[in-house]
Amino acid sequence: MGKTLWAVRIAAGKVVGGLTSCAAGNLYFPTGNTSAVGENQRRVLSTLSVADLPIVQAQQVHGSHVCRITPEILPNLPQDESRCIAPQADGLVTTVPQIVLGTHHADCVPLFLWLPDAAGIGLAHAGWRGTLQDIAGNTVRALAEATGRPPCEIRMLIGPAICRQCYEVGPEVAEAAAKVAEAPTTLKLVDSKWHLDLKELNRQLLLQAGVHPENIISSSLCTRCRPDLFFSYRRLGPGCPEMGAFLVIRPTQYRKASRLFNFE
Repeated sequence: MGKTLWAVRIAAGKVVGGLTSCAAGNLYFPTGNTSAVGENQRRVLSTLSVADLPIVQAQQVHGSHVCRITPEILPNLPQDESRCIAPQADGLVTTVPQIVLGTHHADCVPLFLWLPDAAGIGLAHAGWRGTLQDIAGNTVRALAEATGRPPCEIRMLIGPAICRQCYEVGPEVAEAAAKVAEAPTTLKLVDSKWHLDLKELNRQLLLQAGVHPENIISSSLCTRCRPDLFFSYRRLGPGCPEMGAFLVIRPTQYRKASRLFNFE
């Protein structure tokens, strides 16, 4: 597909978004030039025709707090580099069209949530700490409460993230994960080293929260294995660039797509 700006792109009626590729450049303000990151953000959102809409990004503290975004709270959120920041949040939900939700990623799991009639959307950042604190389940419950709809109606995409083979963890993380995970496939001992499948663990937590298995799509792409597509903290180290995840309810029907998900 060439050097696409999006590694994964979602087109579900009025709900559009996705996860950028490394070709889109750095989408993480703390590790990049402010003007360059801002231009990268504008460029990718222009491909969705939403570059002029307000953007709310989670602060991302590796926790489990989910913030509901409404027009009333927008003026009260801290503003930084033409975007609003939801303090102490790793998850965002909204029922309001034309508010772009955003997170940034460089191995951690992006979780995309929406109702099929675009009644509401959610976006979350799930690192190992947030995963073990059930950021996935908290975001499902927050979206269900905001929309008044049961979790079984929610659609989900578990986006590209580091795979189990690449994600070695210490014994304390493995022990904590073992208490959360029900399936033995989540953890694997390889050469006396524990490896954790963050995407599978989040899928289990989504099922526990009431999302139907047929409503969950999980990307097989690994951010560390694919330097042609992704930045990776495990591969590049501290201060590395990061991809952006975005989700928004557009006010009018998005152009007809041949597939709901477009994976590179």
